[in-house]
Amino acid sequence: MSDDRRVILEARNIEKDYHDGTRVLKVLRGTSLQVRAGEIVSIVGASGSGKSTLLHLLGALDRPTSGQVLLNGQDFSSLPADQLADMRNRGVGFIFQFHHLLAEFTALENVIVPGLIQGLPVEGVRAAAKERLESLGLGERLTHRPSKLSGGEQQRVSLARAMVGNPDVILADEPTGNLDAESAQVVMDLLWKNVRDNDKALVIVTHEPDIAAQADRRMRLRDGVLVEE
Repeated sequence: MSDDRRVILEARNIEKDYHDGTRVLKVLRGTSLQVRAGEIVSIVGASGSGKSTLLHLLGALDRPTSGQVLLNGQDFSSLPADQLADMRNRGVGFIFQFHHLLAEFTALENVIVPGLIQGLPVEGVRAAAKERLESLGLGERLTHRPSKLSGGEQQRVSLARAMVGNPDVILADEPTGNLDAESAQVVMDLLWKNVRDNDKALVIVTHEPDIAAQADRRMRLRDGVLVEE
């Protein structure tokens, strides 16, 4: 059966090599992937198989040795650095296992930062960030710094930060790795709801079979190539 939903994110035969002196380490060996609007894709694989490398390439944090990565049909590799950064900031949201929140900033300020980087009006960004945090149950924690938040609360701040600019795709790297089962499910439910309600896309890298099984498609990275499970 054909799928008429638009392709948001696509990788075409991407390869990634790293050079260590005279030795070449081939991490990705011709990996391809399409993620459509409203779709959730999970990626699993052994430690060191290149899952995080792949996610960085999909999010334009790094460039492939060869092949193409396209967001809404536009090839990342064809863009100069400044345009690439702008496209990434507007089109891609990132969630990491260790949150990467700014310790000296409040929860609200952490969520506002990406919008300011995009050059959006301060008051509009502040209102959107406040609304997003309140929708995640953090309305009473807006002025708390990360050290005063639980692990689950910090991850929800990270989630709000990723979603506040309404990106077309969210890339999540082990987003529940440091959470208890209940907090992990809350985070996943929120991510799933964002995709379904807003016709967005989600790619999640995880070691947890229960999380991976909730995706629409489950992929495994093996020997530098993605295969569907």
